[in-house]
Amino acid sequence: MQGPPTTSDALPASHREAQRLAERADVARRDADVDAAKALYAQAAQLEAEVLGGIPQDKRRTIGIIGVSVASLWYDAGEYSNAGETARRLLARGDLLPSARSALTEILNAIEQASGAAVPSTRIEPSPAPPLPGISLVQELDQHDRELLGALQAEIPLISTPYAFIGQTLDLSEKEVIKRTERLRRDGFIRHLAAQFDARALGYRSCLVAARVDPERIDDAAAVINAHPGVTQNYRRNNELNLWFTIFISPFSKIGLEKTVEILGRAAECDSVRPLPTLKVYKNAATDGDGSSEHESHGGYTPLTPLEVECVRLLQSDLPLQPRPFDFIARVSGIGVDELLTSARTLLKRGQIRRFAATVAARKQGFAASAMGVWVVPQDSADEYAAKFVQHRAVSHCYLRPVYDDWPYNLYSTVHASSVDECESIINDLAIETGLSQRQTLYPTKEYKKARVRFFSPEAEEWEAEHGGEAVQMRLA
Repeated sequence: MQGPPTTSDALPASHREAQRLAERADVARRDADVDAAKALYAQAAQLEAEVLGGIPQDKRRTIGIIGVSVASLWYDAGEYSNAGETARRLLARGDLLPSARSALTEILNAIEQASGAAVPSTRIEPSPAPPLPGISLVQELDQHDRELLGALQAEIPLISTPYAFIGQTLDLSEKEVIKRTERLRRDGFIRHLAAQFDARALGYRSCLVAARVDPERIDDAAAVINAHPGVTQNYRRNNELNLWFTIFISPFSKIGLEKTVEILGRAAECDSVRPLPTLKVYKNAATDGDGSSEHESHGGYTPLTPLEVECVRLLQSDLPLQPRPFDFIARVSGIGVDELLTSARTLLKRGQIRRFAATVAARKQGFAASAMGVWVVPQDSADEYAAKFVQHRAVSHCYLRPVYDDWPYNLYSTVHASSVDECESIINDLAIETGLSQRQTLYPTKEYKKARVRFFSPEAEEWEAEHGGEAVQMRLA
């Protein structure tokens, strides 16, 4: 079994000095001594950049953690040119972990917001930098917190003592890692600390569904649909198709996805129901890892053993904050800890676990509105138009979906902005750039449900048992 890293894996003393400088900068910023804080952050960034340059190129996890630290420190120093250069250089690597890529992209977005448009070539004076996206109150976090967040978001090792392993890489004790992680989770910086699964690789089928419901009874219809445990998102939107939800169905379902959608449509008394499965993914920038967004996986499906199914049920819950968390899970479940960890590693190797890591709260300042642009594009030109959409920084998702006689829209793009007006402006810009004229812009006007999918949940089995008779009647009809 893999143990914690040896002292030869530890970072050089200059890393610890950079941490101390950053902590002094945090204090200066809290005391409103902006100039002193910036100078200290700059010194810390220079030292941390030296550390980054000495990390072996195959240590991509460490490069990601320290690289984000360097870019963040330059940003806090107001040295936007250095921050942007660091972020872009690291993003040019093809092997950077997704969590690091996400953090660096957010730093670039923050630089753009802070500086107006382009990254300046000289230092910006004199006001302090606004908080980075993903951390709304950056003053609450010291350098150790930032590095710990990066490490937890990158990977939690599947070994008996993961917190000791992480602590060794950050020059923190196991007790300090657990204490800080508990506080970060309590204060809302960490949403989840668990395995992040690929629903499709687990055998799940999912679908976005649009329904037309009498506006007078849409709340009741939403409640009926929400009762299905596999429904993860449900919104009212400004369209005749006014109720949009996402549903996940287990590979063990006897009813199946299509019949389940039919049953829900009838039970909710929808006037029409339009399943809109993903035909092709062009961009999916979701980073929460909770499986709540409908999307396709490119991996194959390997059926799970009963032991693996039980391990999925266990590992989707938050990892306990104690020295041997997997031992605790195994003890309360009756599964041996070696069996649990071996199964987890197998699921990770197959891609059924994308990664075991923290999901960091996305407190993105200035992004208060979102819109779904739906477009009519020629089917044989969809790739060409999608390529133009995905280049736009405000576009977070882009999918190809089927059409119906009463719904001709096949290309979907989700954008985020500070206001509805700005969303509308972005959609208009996309229309001008692409020459597309047949489109609609859909906004969520009420959120009925937003939840993580619970894989292989008993509640889903109970729902199927209750509604199985309806499925039989529908087949006989």
